Amino acid sequence: MKQNKRGIAPIIATVLLIVIVLASIALIIGFVVPFMQERMGTAELCYKAQGIQIDSQATCYEDENLILKIVWSGNEQLDLTKIRLSVSTATETKSIEIPGDVDGELPQHPGEARTYTLGYGGGSLGFEDNFKTTPLTAVSIAPVIKPEKGNEITCDIKEIAIEHC
Repeated sequence: MKQNKRGIAPIIATVLLIVIVLASIALIIGFVVPFMQERMGTAELCYKAQGIQIDSQATCYEDENLILKIVWSGNEQLDLTKIRLSVSTATETKSIEIPGDVDGELPQHPGEARTYTLGYGGGSLGFEDNFKTTPLTAVSIAPVIKPEKGNEITCDIKEIAIEHC
């Protein structure tokens, strides 16, 4: 008995390879494009949030309080949900959120500013010593933005050196 052993025709093999390559490309695009769109959206929101800053001229500390002024310059409207604030001395850093750990509202629109008075140990910041004993060295903020879809985004930290009033 004679068996007929024929291989796949070269044209069919070529078509199968093309189909496999196209399916692979479609799968890669299906994963990469949404990932890149999300990253670009995050970058765009944080770029727009660059106008949310500490006013270095109006921010300083007294012996028992930090006076912090946050300004929203520019004209980009965002859904600012909170600001993460870090306050540093030579030996420690404390982090709090506005609003939440601090009474007061956030700036709601470009062009607005808010001033906060934060107490040291017994107040909002929770430092052991007052600022006369342990001076502040730096203050930083990180705006937290709510995009139209998805979770909140924490943007880059903006830090300034701080001086006594």
